[in-house]
This record gives sequence, C-alpha cells and structure tokens, in this order.
Amino acid sequence: MSQVISAPPQEDTKPSAPKSQSVSVGLILLATLILLAAHIPQLIRLGAIMWAKEHYQFFPLVLVGAVYLLWVRRDLYLNPIKLLPDVCGALR
Repeated sequence: MSQVISAPPQEDTKPSAPKSQSVSVGLILLATLILLAAHIPQLIRLGAIMWAKEHYQFFPLVLVGAVYLLWVRRDLYLNPIKLLPDVCGALR
C-alpha cells in the first residue's frame, strides 16, 4: 500500500480593493438621481398630453390614489415581515 501525503489546503486570500477603486453609495445615489431627473421633462409633457385627452382626464387622481395607498400601507413596505401572515393566509 502506498500513502499520499498532501499539503493542507491553503486559504484563498484575495487582496482587498483599494479605497480609490471602491464606489461609494453616495456616488451611486447621485447617478440614480441624475438619471431620474433627466426624464422629468418628458413625464411632464406626457402628463399634459394625457390630461388634454377626454378619456385620460382623471389620470392625476390615479397618481394621488397610488400615493395615498403607499402612505397608508407604508409600515408593510418598511417591515415586510408583517406582510407574511397575509400572504400565507391567501395561499390556503
């Protein structure tokens, strides 16, 4: 019989990225805000066009209603664990 003796496994150590290469959360947030702000003029123009059409006359009320529902249910969005009993009850 022969025995094979091998070296113990070495830990895979990767060098950490220098701080100059890491992207900060503030920079990502700034880029996101700039991208969202770039669409505001188009959204305003679309809203004006839709409001002028008779069958879309009340679309701003939908936005107000959506904001209201988000405000009323904000505790579920901030703490999704509270939503689990409702979801599990709906699956029965």
